[in-house]
Amino acid sequence: THTVIGTNTTTALTVAPVGATATLTAQVTAVSGTASGLVEFFNGATSLGTVALNGAASATLTTSALVASLYTFKAIYETTTPFNGSMDTEIYTVVGTTTSTVVTSSINPASAGAAVTFTAVVTGSTPTGTVTFYAGVAALGTGTLASGSATFTTSGLGAGAHIMKATYN
Repeated sequence: THTVIGTNTTTALTVAPVGATATLTAQVTAVSGTASGLVEFFNGATSLGTVALNGAASATLTTSALVASLYTFKAIYETTTPFNGSMDTEIYTVVGTTTSTVVTSSINPASAGAAVTFTAVVTGSTPTGTVTFYAGVAALGTGTLASGSATFTTSGLGAGAHIMKATYN
């Protein structure tokens, strides 16, 4: 029996943010020689893509459309003879910008059962996505933002005062 022991490697992942994108760079260092082969990048368990190492044993991938959230980026250098595989993980947080949401109604007061359109205007950065409309704590529905505003129409409000709010998602 003949066993060949590969050359150990270390993978160092760096994350460089630029607005809503992040550039992921994996630098693979071998105990001896220059590593070659592939690095696969992940966000959690989701593969973002596979990139070949360049002559300096580095691989770069740029992500886009990052929203405010916590990301767990990972770079895995795949074993390529004579080099052993290695990996590194970086936790990255995208902080959202401050927004303000104001909701108005088309009719106030309105008769029970009347169709009322609620409009939410979201300001701050360039808002995209949806707005959820509430009567008290009960979600009534959602509207899609277009040019910073979203609407929702309902005829399901009963008689009485209702505290309306809209939440930018």
